[in-house]
Amino acid sequence: MSKSNVIVENKRFSNINGVSLKLYSGANNIIIRNCFFDGATGELVELENAENITIENCLFARGLAGVYAVGSKNVKVINCQFVNMKIRYVNGNFAG
Repeated sequence: MSKSNVIVENKRFSNINGVSLKLYSGANNIIIRNCFFDGATGELVELENAENITIENCLFARGLAGVYAVGSKNVKVINCQFVNMKIRYVNGNFAG
């Protein structure tokens, strides 16, 4: 998704082959709120060069990683839960 000023709210993303939701260059001022991400072979949310992204009150379960952000600015993850993630990244680096 490469859009601006979008709210994604009260959605369910389940059993995805690949990345559940990907925001890339040009994505700006996006709010992802009260969503459930469950079961993906890739990251549940992937951000590449996105800006001003807020992810709040979401549940992430059974994915490669919950939120993976690279080259992105002003990303906030607030009051979210992460359950049964396969790997963990911190600041774009694998953390075991």
